[in-house]
Amino acid sequence: MILKHSNFSEGVHYFEMMKSCTEIGLAEPFVGDVLLKCKLDRSVYQIIIDCDLEVNAEFVCDRCAEEIESTLENHFQNVYIFGKESSEESEDNIAFLHADTDKIDLTESVIEFANLAIPMKILCKDECKGLCFSCGKNLNVSKCKCKISSANNVWEPLKQLKKKLN
Repeated sequence: MILKHSNFSEGVHYFEMMKSCTEIGLAEPFVGDVLLKCKLDRSVYQIIIDCDLEVNAEFVCDRCAEEIESTLENHFQNVYIFGKESSEESEDNIAFLHADTDKIDLTESVIEFANLAIPMKILCKDECKGLCFSCGKNLNVSKCKCKISSANNVWEPLKQLKKKLN
């Protein structure tokens, strides 16, 4: 997602960019288009770009194994400073632009923040009941008739020891 910053005058500008996931190199689980809503603040010395990212992804629920499609959102900000690159260590979201450069490539940031938007635990809904560990039936669809024992035999020796100590 390349932005030609020389087209913008000094001040604040708003724009949107949309590209397909395959065009920018976003692989599975991402599908469809990537929408980038940006606010560009240009001054004599720097450009600050605030972006809101929206992308669709297809997952499998971690509890019930149902396929789901979800819209992922993330926000990022990049700062571009005009001039020669500094010899000092800079932060990840700060880059230096040479005077001859008139384009900014946001593709790497889009890929990075799309991947960071993937949740650690993927659920079809917050109250997902999952699968019965005995028969494998999806408990969101219907109840099963399995008898679930609450006692765990692994802890039985400790329970016996506790009785002896009391």
